[in-house]
Amino acid sequence: MKRNKAFLDTNVNKMPKDSLTDIAIHYMLNQWTKLTVYCTCDELRISNILAENAIRPFVIGRKA
Repeated sequence: MKRNKAFLDTNVNKMPKDSLTDIAIHYMLNQWTKLTVYCTCDELRISNILAENAIRPFVIGRKA
């Protein structure tokens, strides 16, 4: 994580303004504390398949 943060900090001003990479780097730097909390918490899952499976019956019933 430290290497990623160092990479972002060194390259944040090297990207063309308003390029997709510049936007992505700024977004990641703005969300850095949330990302580090997410990476240290074992209870959080990267996938939302459980939530999708829970609402699927309601969505399928609504289409019919």
